[in-house]
Amino acid sequence: MATSPDGARRVALEAQMAAISITDIKARTDRYAAAGVEACWFTDPKTVPWLDAVPSVQITRPEDGGPVQITAGAARFEQEWCHDRADCDWHSGCVEGAVPSG
Repeated sequence: MATSPDGARRVALEAQMAAISITDIKARTDRYAAAGVEACWFTDPKTVPWLDAVPSVQITRPEDGGPVQITAGAARFEQEWCHDRADCDWHSGCVEGAVPSG
């Protein structure tokens, strides 16, 4: 369980290595949510039916003993700002002002 310094946000980090159905993992995720806890599931099997059904990441453990790597499920949004909408290459017809883009 990870908790923010002020205790307002809690995230359960679950390692799910055994087989589990989509129905069961969604139900467990829903129980966390009902208790005010976010959940993120980790797994290392090559194929799992629930990877896109709940917040999750897939990891691999290299045979050469290297560090664990995330192979699927993780993404990060990095926003960029268009300060001059007239020069914005990402969108046409954008709203005026500095807003996230890209």
